[in-house]
Amino acid sequence: MASQAKRSRNRTEFARALTEAGFTDFLMLDTETAQSVLTERRVELLRRIRAGDFDSVQRLADDLGRDKAAVSRDLGLLFEHNAVDYEVEGSRKVPTLKHERIVVEPIL
Repeated sequence: MASQAKRSRNRTEFARALTEAGFTDFLMLDTETAQSVLTERRVELLRRIRAGDFDSVQRLADDLGRDKAAVSRDLGLLFEHNAVDYEVEGSRKVPTLKHERIVVEPIL
């Protein structure tokens, strides 16, 4: 297992390379976080948010064929990990992507 210092260096170098390649708005997750947070359903949720065309969490849940409570829990976790944010429109909170890209730190 890589030492914490080496892991940090690799992460910094990777972030620098992404920025130099023109990717300036990204969220980098460590491997362990990515494995627990980026489940298939949450990735589907993130992709649906990117596509847009919904005006509420309920509509988003309906579009995905999922229970609103489950979608809300997933959104809460994604919010905690800085992947989504909310725009408040009246009494509704509409989820938005906080970053253009989500990447996972280098494994090696």
